[in-house]
Amino acid sequence: MIGFGAWLTHWQSLIRPGTREGLSRTQPDSNFFSFPKLRWTVCHFRELLPTEQVSRGIGAPASLEYGLDETGKRGAMSMTKSMTGLPAEILVVEGKLDDNALVSSIVPELADSAFGSATVRQVMDMTTGLAYSEDYSDPDADIWIYSRAASPLPKPTGYEGPDGYFEYLQTVKPEGDHGDAFHYKTINTDALGWIISRVSGLLPIQQRRTER
Repeated sequence: MIGFGAWLTHWQSLIRPGTREGLSRTQPDSNFFSFPKLRWTVCHFRELLPTEQVSRGIGAPASLEYGLDETGKRGAMSMTKSMTGLPAEILVVEGKLDDNALVSSIVPELADSAFGSATVRQVMDMTTGLAYSEDYSDPDADIWIYSRAASPLPKPTGYEGPDGYFEYLQTVKPEGDHGDAFHYKTINTDALGWIISRVSGLLPIQQRRTER
């Protein structure tokens, strides 16, 4: 896993002095999620696609200050990984989710994917063996195929790939062995959300977060 300093140095090396050309060139073409347009996008998700309100609970110890833009909202982005892992861990402690169970036993739709032979715990810990690249500097990385599948915008003419997160997860192929090492791969969180919804009686993951 690359450290923040090395990550920053890498991205800075892609940018010509005084320009953003290098950084822009590494992003796939996008009208809403390429630099610098994504700065606006992450503050206006609710204008682009349906979103859900997650309760902050009762008796918060301190007020939540918003100040990123005039609307005071922003995309939670990878914070959702922790917000998905925590409900899963609660279900494990409550005995409602067996973290040693195979994913395929809970979500049969994933049986033929790389997730099918992984345990729930391996998905929770991101130690799955998945053929999936999350190298944002590579325009051909799997993260962009995943993003196209999940895009709320109409698919381009002739598009034959997966449509939506659920379809994409079913196409993921194995690479390496489950449990060997930690790999930061966002799609583990999507699979975990599917697992949580299934064992919670098909409750949407955002409803589970609000309740707990």
